[in-house]
Amino acid sequence: MLHITHRWRRQPPLIQDQAAVMMADLLRESSGKRDDRRPADG
Repeated sequence: MLHITHRWRRQPPLIQDQAAVMMADLLRESSGKRDDRRPADG
């Protein structure tokens, strides 16, 4: 179980972090464009 935990802790964090960053960037770009056109989008 220790080996599995170590491996699981080393790989997933990087993948999740990258995915979160990619999603955040895409959302920010979309939000930025929409905000510029319609600041009151709610």
